[in-house]
Amino acid sequence: MLEFMDSRKGVAQGVIDKYLKALADPEKLDQATLSQIATALGIVVDKFTKDIQKQPDTSLFSSIVKTAGDFKHEQKA
Repeated sequence: MLEFMDSRKGVAQGVIDKYLKALADPEKLDQATLSQIATALGIVVDKFTKDIQKQPDTSLFSSIVKTAGDFKHEQKA
C-alpha cells in the first residue's frame, strides 16, 4: 500500500493544489460561514504543521552522547 501511495504523490499534489485554490476563491469565501472558513483553515494549518509539531527534542540525548564521547576520550589518555 505504501508503494502505491508513493507512486501517486504527483496526482495527490495536483488535487491539493486545486483544493487550496478553491479555498482561496473570493466568491467561495463570501458564501462560506465564518465557522466553515475557520474549520478549513484549521485543517490546512494542522496538515502543513503535523510533522513539525511531532519532531522530538533530542537536545538532551545529544548532550548525553557528546558527554559520553568526551568521557571515553579522557579515559584513553
